[in-house]
Amino acid sequence: MPGWRSAMSISDTILVLAALLTLALFVAGLTKKLPIPFTVFLVVLGLGLRQGAVVVPQLKVFASFSLTPELVFFVFLPALVFESALNLDAKQLLKDVAPIMALAVPALLLSTGVVGLGVWWALDMPLSGALLFGALISATDPVAVVALFKELGVPIRLMTLVEGESLFNDATAIVLFHLLLAFALGGESTASIGVASAAGEFVRVFIGGIFVGTTLGFGLSELTRRVTTQPVAIVVMSIVLAYASFTVAEHALHVSGVMATVAAGITFGLFSLTRMAPEVIHFLREVWEVQAFICNALLFLMVGLSVNLQDLADAIVPIIVCSSLVITARALSVYSLVPVATRMFRLPKVDWGERHIMWWGGLKGGLAVAIVLSIPNELEGKQFYVTITLGVVLMTLLVNAPTIRPLIRFLGIDQLTEHERHELQGGWRLVQGAATQSFRKFESNGVLSTEGCVSFRRSLETAFEAQTTESSLQTTPSWAFLEALRVEQEELDELYHQGFLEELSYLDMRADLVRQRELWQLGKNGLMRSRKDLVSRLELRLLSFFRESNLMAPLITRYQRFRLSHRLQRALAGILTAEATIRFLNSVDYRDELRRPVLQEYQERVRRRRSTAKAIENSFETFYVEFQKRFFQRSALIHARNQLQASLMHGEIGAKAFAVIDGDIDQALGAVKELPLAVSSWTATELIERVPLFANLPPDAMLRLVRASHQVVYLEGDVVIQSGERGNALYLVLQGLVAVFKKQLALDEKIAELGAGDFFGESALLSNEPRSATVQAVTATTLLRLTRKDVLRVAESFPDFKEELEGAWERRSCTEFVNEE
Repeated sequence: MPGWRSAMSISDTILVLAALLTLALFVAGLTKKLPIPFTVFLVVLGLGLRQGAVVVPQLKVFASFSLTPELVFFVFLPALVFESALNLDAKQLLKDVAPIMALAVPALLLSTGVVGLGVWWALDMPLSGALLFGALISATDPVAVVALFKELGVPIRLMTLVEGESLFNDATAIVLFHLLLAFALGGESTASIGVASAAGEFVRVFIGGIFVGTTLGFGLSELTRRVTTQPVAIVVMSIVLAYASFTVAEHALHVSGVMATVAAGITFGLFSLTRMAPEVIHFLREVWEVQAFICNALLFLMVGLSVNLQDLADAIVPIIVCSSLVITARALSVYSLVPVATRMFRLPKVDWGERHIMWWGGLKGGLAVAIVLSIPNELEGKQFYVTITLGVVLMTLLVNAPTIRPLIRFLGIDQLTEHERHELQGGWRLVQGAATQSFRKFESNGVLSTEGCVSFRRSLETAFEAQTTESSLQTTPSWAFLEALRVEQEELDELYHQGFLEELSYLDMRADLVRQRELWQLGKNGLMRSRKDLVSRLELRLLSFFRESNLMAPLITRYQRFRLSHRLQRALAGILTAEATIRFLNSVDYRDELRRPVLQEYQERVRRRRSTAKAIENSFETFYVEFQKRFFQRSALIHARNQLQASLMHGEIGAKAFAVIDGDIDQALGAVKELPLAVSSWTATELIERVPLFANLPPDAMLRLVRASHQVVYLEGDVVIQSGERGNALYLVLQGLVAVFKKQLALDEKIAELGAGDFFGESALLSNEPRSATVQAVTATTLLRLTRKDVLRVAESFPDFKEELEGAWERRSCTEFVNEE
């Protein structure tokens, strides 16, 4: 079994592992009272066990345990990477993906070059071997730093930058190491071939890992949601996902296993955690916390057990040289590439203090040891690489890690901001209220003596008096808006867990509230309307690309139904959350100048959202009525299922009864019908007859045209046809209102509005010229589309109609027919 060198029975192995974990638990309790990071103490303990084995024969069994590449890559790494990715703030990661990727790829390449060239020049090593060492030692492993961040409560952005960089540059380091190892082993012939394809191979492995992990993560998330709701089954599925994504990517598909596990963890967090009950999420996180503790404990103990102090002493000068080069390369990367990335993508600056922490906190760990141990024996100087790597890892763990805490305090990064002080006071008020309530319960039940009551009351007043004084923030409008947003968020969460909101609508609304909260916390006006986000712009671009495609018409109609449903959900849920916030504002004792602007804003939100819902009802009355029936029926069933699952977890209902009721709920959900969209007083035949070109068609030809027509739906603001684009279809308005715009002196001027029974775009049936006008939906609109190809196919069967079409083309070409779309 990998991880120990000598043969050992399973029972002995289990006993040794149990002893190591017991020592780790003891160390975890001890380090809470000491200024030494947990992982650093474990390394020192491992060193002590290794050296103690020389003089104490009973300790030799520990010395037989050491790290191997297989143990790290296929046991420790998938669990540690997945746990970090699962707990990572995905939204913050996406916001700061530019500086994170700058540190993960360009910075790692820069570090590889600086360290490699420095080692080649200073230690007279072969250039290929020096670059190989530069690649493996450039990956960061900030376990000790991240644990300290959580303890001290550093800003979430700094934690995301450090942890996100570690996750992504682990993958970069492994991919780059394997490319450089092929060059080092293959010589010039391999290098001449490999340099030309190295960049492509790097991208393939890196992006391929992301694709594999995302696919497996989404697939298993959906499978978990549909197959089981049992907490234990969900945890098991997450463990399967962590190890399967790594192994399938690394072994079966030969792409990055680390990137696959990172992508799988983030995807599972996005698509599974948001669907789980809070108690299930808590259980899942606790299990993964235990697993990460076990892996980290064994990993860092084995790092210490793998070190031979005599070898390190003999190579102390090269170790100091390499450590200096690593720190220098880290400084060049952090202080140059991070500000460039934030400026280039217009992100908030990473201040100097945060950059200092990112530089000094770039620790090295078990991954570097595992990579160096995976070097084949035929590579000359392998043992020297191993010794130098272990030395640099120990230097960062024994020098950098213990000094991070004082550096954070010196830079003031652990100091509370004004908003955090407000949150602290809110927490104290919550605690005070709970303690007072408990005291009153004891007092009313007569279990406390009069003397005890007086003493208890005084102790409460003493404990909380200094902590609940009013903050200066509580006199500003931003504080009032933040309180309102907190209430709105709580109401939104409640609606989602009750089954009132579908997941995508919930996530969209939640993201909007988070954005507003962040703007207020930064001292900006959180009520400012932001530009359309990337997803919205992509959505509109895809709709414009496919809008005149008959093949995509059914899919577009289904997607528009989803968009309309999403918009209506947002409006109805928004009314409920805003009304709840208004009730809160009317119930609390705020000064009038603080309450009034917030109250006015939420009253305006209610008015605006009611207007949206009314507009949808007017445009699609049948849809609106059916939506209410379907949506509230579905919400009630989902809420009932949530209550049923809670009853099962608490033992109030047995598994057999649960299965029967759950099956009935599934059946009821499956019976909920799809929503209709088309509602019109006009039939397709009546509309087509209104087009002059088709006025005299025989009944058979008219029937053929009706069958060839396609129904399409556009929502308010959608562009139906665009001036300058080539079109091939005529549109007839079934329901709704559209506006026609033409260019007048470089400006779009509205020249007409068309409603039910009108048509536009008929010139596309007669020529292939670009559209001369833009038509945009004013309200949600249902149209019939007839393409030139469909019309010509009908004309081939009806000679009189074909002759009429040919005559229309001739008249158009002779008179320079002006298209009035």
